[in-house]
Amino acid sequence: MTPRNQIYDAFCNRLCESCNAIIISIDYRRSPEFRYPTAYEDCLTTITWVHNNIKNKISPYADASSMYLVGDSAGGNIVHHVTSMILTNMPKESRNPLKLKGIGLLCPFFGGEERTPSEIRMTNSPLITLQACDSFWNAYLPLGATRDHQAAHVFGQNDIYNYMKLDFPLAMVIVAEHDILKDWQLRYVEQFRKFGKRIILEYCKGGFHSSHLFPQMEMSSYVIDRLRQFMEECCELERS
Repeated sequence: MTPRNQIYDAFCNRLCESCNAIIISIDYRRSPEFRYPTAYEDCLTTITWVHNNIKNKISPYADASSMYLVGDSAGGNIVHHVTSMILTNMPKESRNPLKLKGIGLLCPFFGGEERTPSEIRMTNSPLITLQACDSFWNAYLPLGATRDHQAAHVFGQNDIYNYMKLDFPLAMVIVAEHDILKDWQLRYVEQFRKFGKRIILEYCKGGFHSSHLFPQMEMSSYVIDRLRQFMEECCELERS
């Protein structure tokens, strides 16, 4: 959720006020100038900076042992991949005192070569179209790659992570009824559960892709409140 975008900046400010939390909004480099995996690496670099500066820059203002990764649309995709990178490459003991308590994926941007029923049916969906989705993937994925690349098709045959061995924190996925990508998002939740991971699905009727960003939409206040509750649930889970 880049601070350069006024809509994202406003949403982050509302979330900050509701959750009483410090929000670090990452202005990662974008395609087509910077293709896969630049966005993931930029976000991982930021998290590494937070980890290395906890004592002087974070701890005086917030509980560094309570961190959450939350992303909207492409940011939701980034949250999944960066979490997988952290859990794969950083041993648990070396993550202290930074602790990832939960991840939130808001209308995450996933895809594949297959055309799902929602993609076929919602040809003129609000905010984002199938043509736009294909264009975004074409600009981001490595040259010559298809949408079955592991960046897009999470849990597909080209995925590189051993999810059974990764200790994912509690996850929450926001899915909007009129999101053209909702079938990919629902599959993500189903597969996540098959791997034995804890995940909460929040299905928002009447919403469209990223409609929570617009304060006039009913879904917006709901998602803000639900994220605050989710953080409280993560803390309760840790205490139980």
